[in-house]
Amino acid sequence: MFSVYGKSLQVAKKMADKIVSNKNSSISIKLKKMVSASQSEKQKVIDDLVIEIFKSMKPKRCTHEFSTPEIAKECYALMEKETANFSDLSIMKKRPKKNSKGGLVISKSTRKPLMEWVPLHEEEQNKQAE
Repeated sequence: MFSVYGKSLQVAKKMADKIVSNKNSSISIKLKKMVSASQSEKQKVIDDLVIEIFKSMKPKRCTHEFSTPEIAKECYALMEKETANFSDLSIMKKRPKKNSKGGLVISKSTRKPLMEWVPLHEEEQNKQAE
């Protein structure tokens, strides 16, 4: 299985929405104090929060799982053109998780091997190991 990982503006907006909807968050309190401010000024504060979250967030899975790397590469190429919505993209593949001794990590509840996402290319795997 293959998937595209990266930073997504849509995910950043959802995270900002959760923060704003929390009545005790600093942004929510700041927006409440902006009583005389216009809607566009309030939206500017929220947009700044979204950009801040987008820049600082960890890459997450942006797509569903694909059955072949070719489909993932096509999706990657399309997403790469959308620099305003995505950044730090990489194609990842799923493989069985191994412990420090090289044996498979088995789930205690399902008795099946646990899976992990790793970069598609071996060169990227070696870079992360160093």
